[in-house]
Amino acid sequence: MAARIDRTPATLRSARGATPLTGVASSGGRRRGRISEIAVGVVVVAVCALGVVLWHSSTTDTEATLVLGRSVRAGEELHADALSVEQLHIGARVGHVAAVDSARVVGKIATADLAAGTLVSEGLFVGRPPVPAGSIVVAAALVPGRFATFQLRPGQSVAAIRTGGLDSGGDSGEVLAAATVFEIRTLNDTAGTWIVSLLVPETSAPAVASAAAAKTLSLALVAAATS
Repeated sequence: MAARIDRTPATLRSARGATPLTGVASSGGRRRGRISEIAVGVVVVAVCALGVVLWHSSTTDTEATLVLGRSVRAGEELHADALSVEQLHIGARVGHVAAVDSARVVGKIATADLAAGTLVSEGLFVGRPPVPAGSIVVAAALVPGRFATFQLRPGQSVAAIRTGGLDSGGDSGEVLAAATVFEIRTLNDTAGTWIVSLLVPETSAPAVASAAAAKTLSLALVAAATS
């Protein structure tokens, strides 16, 4: 009895055992796609991490900045002992003075009454005005009652008056000079003494200085001239 042998053609066997070329291409494309996605993800994470670091740095970095350690009145010269240093985060558009630049404001004159804790900026202070020709600066230690404390400011016109006293050296109520307030400082003593510097004409300076030394000097506000 003859046996039948079914032989599969070699070309067919080769085709059955071989991996389809389309499958190889598809698998390789998927792997390359995954690698690209991973690379993009890594870049995105890195950029986000960098952004977080920069944001955190911008919100936590501070600068040694000048603030007022005590109140300063308008017309008062700014002294170093009135300043304190605080570590603050300051915006780029906020006027301020770094602690290392204190020389930019020390010695200048306050343009307004400033409370303790005020952030110091150059716009709050001006340079000392020059002494006009023919005038002299005379300083007087005055206590409340000798001048109008609520309105006295640098540039204010006042009348320097000799008032009564044991050492008045002249008539009580005598007007000694028309003067201009040049600078004001407070002593912070129990009497509430103010040191008021006055611009007075050279011819009137001796009489004003004498009354100031005798503690018989008073100041009266003069109404501003109207046009």
